Amino acid sequence: MIIHTNKTATLRRIESSGQKRVMSATTTTVRVYFNSLQEEAVGGIDGRADFKVARVMTNPGAAFAIGDELTIDGKKWKVDNYEAHSDLTGGHETYLVSLSQ
Repeated sequence: MIIHTNKTATLRRIESSGQKRVMSATTTTVRVYFNSLQEEAVGGIDGRADFKVARVMTNPGAAFAIGDELTIDGKKWKVDNYEAHSDLTGGHETYLVSLSQ
């Protein structure tokens, strides 16, 4: 369990629609602890654009999936990685996200 939250994230999920994958029209709001790992943009690899990385922590059961889009403070973040942790507080889920705007 995370001790406190500092942001509200709005979640949109990628869903399959026939041959295409599209963002769902429905949104879910979740309280999270948002921690920016890098204040400056990291240079891209092989000519890709710069990107920023952050960590988002939630209580167990938030069920974000890799590829989901989170909107936090008006910025869109893509979920790239997931880890589950268990500790004295009961555990939490950690997601690495990259700025997708």
